[in-house]
Amino acid sequence: MPFYRLTAMIQFGAQPPCGFSESWDFLAADDAGAIAQGNSFPKERAALMSQDWSIIGVRLSRIAIVGFPDCKKKFEPVQTAICPAVQRGLIPSDADTPWAAVLVRVGTKQSTPSVGTVPRPRMWQLRGIPDSWWTGVLSIPGPEQAEIRKFCKYLRDQLTAGHVVPNSGCTEFGLQLYTDCCVKRISNRQIGRPFFLLRGRRASPVVSI
Repeated sequence: MPFYRLTAMIQFGAQPPCGFSESWDFLAADDAGAIAQGNSFPKERAALMSQDWSIIGVRLSRIAIVGFPDCKKKFEPVQTAICPAVQRGLIPSDADTPWAAVLVRVGTKQSTPSVGTVPRPRMWQLRGIPDSWWTGVLSIPGPEQAEIRKFCKYLRDQLTAGHVVPNSGCTEFGLQLYTDCCVKRISNRQIGRPFFLLRGRRASPVVSI
C-alpha cells in the first residue's frame, strides 16, 4: 500500500499576520483513499485550534522511495480540490499570542516489515492554541484535553499516521504507527509568514536618467 504526506496550511486571522504548516505521513489504499482521509483532517484538527486560526488549504503528496545508496523520500503531488473550503478553529477563545504552542510527545511502535530505524517518538509542537490554555502555568480545560486524546486516536485509527521509514535494504517503506499522546509543557515556537503572498519587488527600481 502507498504512503502519503498531508500538509495543512494554518493561518492567523488577527494581528500580526502569520501562519504555519503542519505535516503528517500516513498510509492509504490509493490516491482516492488518501484524498478521502485528507478531507477528514481539517475538522479534526480544528477542534484543537482557537477561532482566530483557520486551515486555509491541505496539500497531499505520494511518498516514493529513491533507492540505494541514497535511500531518500521523493514526494509526488496528488491533485486535490482546487479551492478548498476554509476550516476555522472550533475553540471559541482568542489567541492573542500566536507563537504559543504545547509540546506533545507522540509515541510510535515498530513497523512490519521491520525497518532499519529504531522507533522514536514525535515531539509535536501543537500550535494554534487558544490563550486560555496558558494562565502562567499550563491549564488546558478538561474537555479540550479530551479533544487532544481524540485527535491522537484519529491519527492512529483513521488517518493511519506514523513515521514512514525505509527498511534496512532501502527496498520498501514501513510504517511506525503513532500510538498515544502525552502533553509535556507549554512552548514558544517561531511563526512564519502568511500564505499566498504576492512575490516581487518591494518598490519600483530606481532608474537613472
